[in-house]
Amino acid sequence: MLRETNSIPPAALTPPAYAPVEKNKLRIKENFYKLIKHPSTTVFLITFFIYAVIGIYGTLTYDISDYEGLSRVSQAFSAVFGRDPHLSAIGFIWPPLPAISDIPFIILLRPFRLEILSGTLMSAIYAGFTLVQLNNILTRFTVETGWRYVWMILFGIQPLILHNAALGMSETPFIGFLLFSFNGYLIWRQERKNRGIMLAAIGVWLALYCRYEALAWTAAMVACICWTWLFSKGKTSPEKLEADLLSYLVPPAYGFMFWIFLNWTIMGDPIYFLVGPGATSNTPDTAQTYGSNHLWYYAMNSISGSLRLLLTEIAFVGPLLAVATLALLLVIFIKKRWIDFDFIMLGWSVVLFTVLIGFRGYLPAFSRYFIWLIPGGIIVMGAVYSSLKNKVLRFVVNLLLIGLLAYPIINQISKKWDLIQDPIPQKILLSWIIAGEQQSVSYENSSLDEMQMIAEYLNAQPEDTITIVDHSISMSLALMVDHPENLVMTTDTDFFDILKNPIGKADQILVPYPSFDARGRSQVLKYYPGIYEGFETWTTFKYEFSSPLPWRLYEINDPAKAGN
Repeated sequence: MLRETNSIPPAALTPPAYAPVEKNKLRIKENFYKLIKHPSTTVFLITFFIYAVIGIYGTLTYDISDYEGLSRVSQAFSAVFGRDPHLSAIGFIWPPLPAISDIPFIILLRPFRLEILSGTLMSAIYAGFTLVQLNNILTRFTVETGWRYVWMILFGIQPLILHNAALGMSETPFIGFLLFSFNGYLIWRQERKNRGIMLAAIGVWLALYCRYEALAWTAAMVACICWTWLFSKGKTSPEKLEADLLSYLVPPAYGFMFWIFLNWTIMGDPIYFLVGPGATSNTPDTAQTYGSNHLWYYAMNSISGSLRLLLTEIAFVGPLLAVATLALLLVIFIKKRWIDFDFIMLGWSVVLFTVLIGFRGYLPAFSRYFIWLIPGGIIVMGAVYSSLKNKVLRFVVNLLLIGLLAYPIINQISKKWDLIQDPIPQKILLSWIIAGEQQSVSYENSSLDEMQMIAEYLNAQPEDTITIVDHSISMSLALMVDHPENLVMTTDTDFFDILKNPIGKADQILVPYPSFDARGRSQVLKYYPGIYEGFETWTTFKYEFSSPLPWRLYEINDPAKAGN
């Protein structure tokens, strides 16, 4: 007999209650607080504030400016508020990113007539970005937090760095983007992450839109990628190397080709940036014009002269890169770390390219063109530091770096100390911010005063008076007049058409004193060599502005108006 079992019927299946997946919230507030508290934000804000205050104070109180920085601001101003507003007014000789970066600040400052400060704010922002990248690089080189900030402060107070970061110079974003590129390279080198290669490529692409020296960095990093692949442990396939090289080269290659395309389609010449007005091959401040008693001239077409130029600039800008290179070579040979030679290639790439330009005779005689000696030295010294594990040796490296970065500060300030008569503490600031032998360029009280005097005269004229002015050597004038739309400037698309036949198209023409520099830069003097002396019959002398090199204003004779 079968035993009865108490079978329990299965419970009815009930579907689970619907629980909608909670969407990810943006958490804007939390992310904002994280951003504010991040150490990089602190570094950026402090750096920006310091350089901005120094630049604003120096510009408004002492009329400190630099021709190169002021020219970028003026070109950006013409692109927005000129007589013929168009983006191509930023010019096609110099890479466009610094001038484009000035435009937002020009728009914001225009109601206050403080557009001249746009360059300072632009470079101060990029200086903050630069110090953030330097902080990241030193972290990857395992520099301890306290010493890391010592390195960064010594870097930031170098006179050339201070000058460029406070006065709207293109070197500041250039250095920032190259350090960004190097940080990406370190990510790829240390962690083998593909994003590092892309960051390196994006950095050099943006640097190329700041200065053409980025081409040397591009080539050097290609060599470094191959070098690292050759000496790395667990070497990947050649196909992986090829993929890394392509990933790195595509952004800067396309960026450079796009720049050539813009030169071709807008200016009619794909290499306009090399041969157009204002290119280093056509300006009078390059080595080829100085004469045999000048160091830059001696370097032209001379290997020994170029080496002498390099050694002179190393002694002036700072010997950090040279000493760090010797130290790293010693480490490489003792520890057989052949792979670390890539840091030396990157550290010297831009410097040697600059020497090559000097050898060709196209290098303007300013030490700021050798500014990469400073960040390049930091890179190589960081590589030395990371290769040492002994605390005593690391301490010695820190002391050595302090001495090597303190030397150029003392050296450069002492060279300018007696040239400045202002009382302390102003004398300290002015000696620090005026970069080396550039006091004749950077401390431009007389130049800005001259432009202000001309602007006041033009402002007193009828509002519809049209004036032809050579924008290439009167950069600040457009920022000072009440009606910049009445200035026919070299950035206008119809400037050369009006210059060739000005009668009936303009009322007067402003002519610079025909100095050697002006004859090389001024389009007015190039087209009418005798106009300053009054040899052009279609002009009548109107006014001379008193200054060491006086400008003259000539009225354009219009028979149609005379007949009326």
